Amino acid sequence: MPLIRYSILFLRVWPLWTIVFGCGANYEKIEPGTLTTIQVKFRGPEGSDQQTTCLYSVPNRYVPDETWPLVVALHGHGSNAAAFHDLWKSVTDSLGFVLLTPQGENRAAEGLGWGWGNGAERAIQIAIDIVRKAVNIDPARIYLTGFSSGGAITYMMGLKYPCGQERVT
Repeated sequence: MPLIRYSILFLRVWPLWTIVFGCGANYEKIEPGTLTTIQVKFRGPEGSDQQTTCLYSVPNRYVPDETWPLVVALHGHGSNAAAFHDLWKSVTDSLGFVLLTPQGENRAAEGLGWGWGNGAERAIQIAIDIVRKAVNIDPARIYLTGFSSGGAITYMMGLKYPCGQERVT
């Protein structure tokens, strides 16, 4: 089970198994400013196969040999991953963070949103795993934040992992 620390706005994820996979890996040489699209396949609540799109980018000063913090930003209901990525990109660039924006798959009038029962938590975890295989992410500095329905997912994940096997601070 992952070790998770939370604050009101951010979720800091520390998967225990990252220590095994994070050391000595050959990370991709990614051009700063490049927007990478990944497809995340996961099981839905009834065991159905589902897929969502996620976008990630590295900061302007990215070097593969260094470790980087990761912000996972979840858009609100009616928006999409691309629009939220554009919103966060200048912030994460200025702070030197890798940015990951998963796409919610609940249909809304003018976009998409997040729903708790549709496998959102699993899709987010898989997306983080995929990015961690490509980019040298610091496992102690992975943050989850969101707006509107994305904020609700962040909050619910904080509630799901109270003190016990996972640690909340």
